[in-house]
Amino acid sequence: MQFMFELLVVVIIILFVLVLYLWNQSRDKRYTESEVKKMIDDAVQSSLDTQRPIVKGQIGENIAPYMKEFIKNYHPGDVRFLGGEPVDYIVYKNYVLAKNKDEKIEEIVFVEVKTGKAQLNSIERKIKEAIEKKRVRYDVI
Repeated sequence: MQFMFELLVVVIIILFVLVLYLWNQSRDKRYTESEVKKMIDDAVQSSLDTQRPIVKGQIGENIAPYMKEFIKNYHPGDVRFLGGEPVDYIVYKNYVLAKNKDEKIEEIVFVEVKTGKAQLNSIERKIKEAIEKKRVRYDVI
């Protein structure tokens, strides 16, 4: 719900900036009402087209632990959401059993959820490399 509010605020800010820009431009050039309406409609559509994949990806990140592709590899009770930036989840494999019994944590897995054609960004690739090269440690503070 918070995200949708933030998205609405971003869209409103974009529209406000566009109106200011058009108003400033109109001092030099006069636009017809239909031209202004078309420019605003184009800006709104462009904003929505840009936000749509981002929103879908964020929804995917939040429901991923309950999807069959995720569940076949990890128990939802073993998964902790890290906020999605820069890593989506950490999985303490076998956590549910280890918590109350004399079982061990089989492994700790960092999970990045990608939807559509999305790929790892630069920092996500660097984190993946650090993990693969075992540059990971445990610290108690």
